[in-house]
This record gives sequence, structure tokens and C-alpha cells, in this order.
Amino acid sequence: MAELNIYVDDIGTIIEVDMGEDITAATDMEFHVQKPDGSKITWMPKIAGTQKLRYVTAEGDLNMAGDYRIQPELRLGSWWGHAKTVLFSVKKEHD
Repeated sequence: MAELNIYVDDIGTIIEVDMGEDITAATDMEFHVQKPDGSKITWMPKIAGTQKLRYVTAEGDLNMAGDYRIQPELRLGSWWGHAKTVLFSVKKEHD
């Protein structure tokens, strides 16, 4: 994921994860997200291009500052599993 400036309560922020291979035939995509306080939520990304999963943040997604962890999960043919965990930070306020 590219370096972004992400802030608490941002809406419409594009979160992209490069899966490193062609995932155009993937199904059942999910981002399992751990927020800074340890709570967990699931985001439903869409395929972007041939190798990336993309999620656009909505109200309440980024409701606290700190480190967020995304564990991508998908089905690709007969393979079902997790990809490498991605970390990104959310800042408290704009500089």
C-alpha cells in the first residue's frame, strides 16, 4: 500500500492492497481490519486492475487514531486463504 496521509473520520479514502499476482478471478474478498484499540471489523473490497484489492472508507471506518492492520482474505480457484498483513496509520488531526 502506498504511503498516505490518513486522518480520523476521513471518508472516501482509497485503501489499496497489492496482492502480487493476478486476482481477476478471485471471489469472496474481505479485509479483516484490526483497529488501534484491538477491535475488529470486516471491509468488503473490490478488485482494482488485475492485482489489487480496493476499499473506499465510509463513515465510522476510521474513527480512531493509531495503527490499523488489514488481513486480506479471498478465494482464488480452489485456494482460500489469507495474504500478507498490511499496516497503515491514521493521524489524529490534519497538520
